[in-house]
Amino acid sequence: MTRMLPKWLSAALAALFVVVACEAVPTFADGVAYISPIKLPAKAVAAGDKLRDSTGAIAPLTVEAYDAQGVLVPGVTATYIVSTLPAGVTVDANGVVTALDSIRTVQIVARIGDRLQTTAATLDVVAQPDSMARSGTLDSLAVAAVSSALQVTITGNRRGTRVPVKGIVVRYRITGVFPSRSIDPTQFFFLEGLSKDLTRSADTTDASGSASRTIETLATGIDSIVVQADANSLLGQPLNGSPMRFALRVKKGG
Repeated sequence: MTRMLPKWLSAALAALFVVVACEAVPTFADGVAYISPIKLPAKAVAAGDKLRDSTGAIAPLTVEAYDAQGVLVPGVTATYIVSTLPAGVTVDANGVVTALDSIRTVQIVARIGDRLQTTAATLDVVAQPDSMARSGTLDSLAVAAVSSALQVTITGNRRGTRVPVKGIVVRYRITGVFPSRSIDPTQFFFLEGLSKDLTRSADTTDASGSASRTIETLATGIDSIVVQADANSLLGQPLNGSPMRFALRVKKGG
């Protein structure tokens, strides 16, 4: 069976083979030839807390190492360096990130040995989010036209002040159509973040705390489409206001 390599690794191999032509591929300590970018368990960490995964469990940064044939090299330890000054975060020997009580964006690189270093990964230190609210204007939807933005804003309480929160993943899902019928992904779909399931998508909040998605329908004979948006705090708990329901009326005759 053919083993599929990660896209980043395939690109790295191709670029390196062009550079070295017929020469030997360089191999460094422990048989490592390539390393992956830093894998972040989340795009943001709450100020004064540790970096966590989507369930709210404390989770480390990780880097994968590969040999010249693209085979994973197990047991390789990376050293993490915060390249932003002042740092505002620390990374321990196990890759666990602890954020100081300050809002900022930091850059982190990882090194394996003394010759391999990743590109910088960006991590946002944010207020702990606690609420999600609808924002923007929701218009009716015409067949074969793009909807208005299904927009939400995520905020948190920062020292008694409500502030927008960046780096929070908001998940969107088409949950129903009326009159009731099955939800056919070829007839009802999100335009951004297309995946195998076209009835689902996700967006990450920007500096204003906003996330949005638009949808399109090719179906006729329906009155409305229902979309649900949901998001969690960085502790893995549903935000106040989540899940949120959008009901888009479908224009008759476009």
